[in-house]
Amino acid sequence: MTPASFKLLAASTKKSLDPLECRNEKTLGDSKRLSHGGRMQGTPQTHLAAEGMVVSNPNILEGKAIFLGTRVPVSTFFEYLAEGLSLDYFLESFPSVTRDHAVAVLRYGQRRIETELAA
Repeated sequence: MTPASFKLLAASTKKSLDPLECRNEKTLGDSKRLSHGGRMQGTPQTHLAAEGMVVSNPNILEGKAIFLGTRVPVSTFFEYLAEGLSLDYFLESFPSVTRDHAVAVLRYGQRRIETELAA
């Protein structure tokens, strides 16, 4: 992907989710706290990862992993990095994604790799 196509993608995904579609575990009532396996109780189709900063729900972007509270796919973040674009450029292109979102995803990936190699 070229930087121009990334900008086009950025413009098309800036719409935020409805707060009821995607809520962080800290704001959920007791009946919907995270259960084991990264699923939220009461909403069995929603999965959280990366310290709750990534969500997947089949009703949102066909279940793609997205940054919490956005419609920005995590795969777009990795595509930017793979193309040699900077983290700052990605964050400028997708203002609904915070640095905390991005860092949580990178640390999650690091932990997964370290755990896999330690096994």
